[in-house]
Formats: sequence, structure tokens, C-alpha cells
Amino acid sequence: MKDAFRLSLIICVFLFASLSNAQNHKQTPAANEAIFKVHGIVCSFCSVGLQKKLFQLPSIDPSKYKKGVHVEIEKQKVTIALKPDAKLNVKAAYEAIKSGGYEPINVTIIGKNGAITIYNADGELCTATY
Repeated sequence: MKDAFRLSLIICVFLFASLSNAQNHKQTPAANEAIFKVHGIVCSFCSVGLQKKLFQLPSIDPSKYKKGVHVEIEKQKVTIALKPDAKLNVKAAYEAIKSGGYEPINVTIIGKNGAITIYNADGELCTATY
């Protein structure tokens, strides 16, 4: 009986730690960010390669995240921080993603004034709000 209680306690502690860690890394979109939905990111090695490719874009703000790029493998999501007043070259960003062997699905760009712009996988404007 004591062993079952200890095992239950260990499992509860582990689950609580996992949930706390997940909540600490929970990210909400912020101004001057672009959030890409990308298929094919399966490991941390993939994410490092993708970070290196996207970091080379001139509009990236390296002061946020790790060199301006945050990859969420489980969600197949890549967030990049943009320099203030910088305009993201969506097609160049998609090419950087494709050159790593990944498939860009879409990108949502949040402007400094909260405007949201969404581009499809071909880099074509889908929606914009102001």
C-alpha cells in the first residue's frame, strides 16, 4: 500500500512539473512577430538548422528568443521576432524554410500596431486586419 502511494505521489509530482514547464514556455503572439506554421520539424537538430537559416534574414531581431527565432517542435510552429519597422520578405522566409527541407504552410504577421496579416504557402496575402 505504501509503495502504491509513493508511486502515485511521484507521478503527481512529475505531471505537475511537466505542466508547469509547459505553461512557462507558453507563448502568446506579440507585436513585431511572424508566426509560421511549418510541417516537417521533428527534432531539436531540425530546429537548430531552421534557426540558422531564418537568422540570416535582415528583418530578424536577434535580441528576442534565441537569435530572434523560437521553434516549437510539438506544434510545428516557428516564431520570429522582427526589428521595429522592418518588413518581412515572406517569400525569402519561405525559401529559407524550404531550403532546410521543411514545408511552410502559412505565416501570421503581427505588426507593431497589432495589425494581423496572413500569407498562404505561396506567399500570397490571404487576410489582413488593421
